[in-house]
Amino acid sequence: MQIYNGKGVSGGIAIGRIRVYKKRGQEINCISVTDTDKELIRFRDAKKEAARQIISKQKKNLLFLFCLVIIIHIWEKKMLLYLKPIR
Repeated sequence: MQIYNGKGVSGGIAIGRIRVYKKRGQEINCISVTDTDKELIRFRDAKKEAARQIISKQKKNLLFLFCLVIIIHIWEKKMLLYLKPIR
């Protein structure tokens, strides 16, 4: 038996597979930039790309939720049709 200490995700005893995540050190490199205009353009492009990716994910999540609402609505109508003769 192995015992792990740290931040738990369960208040009780866990039985089964476990994954241990270890934090690696972060490396920060300092560089000198000679062409500041080019670097500014690169930064703005990265911001635009990040915003595009966030909006894309939000649209996918919204589409999923919309489909889920439709499925629940259809299921609810079917259940009412099945329950109607029982009443």
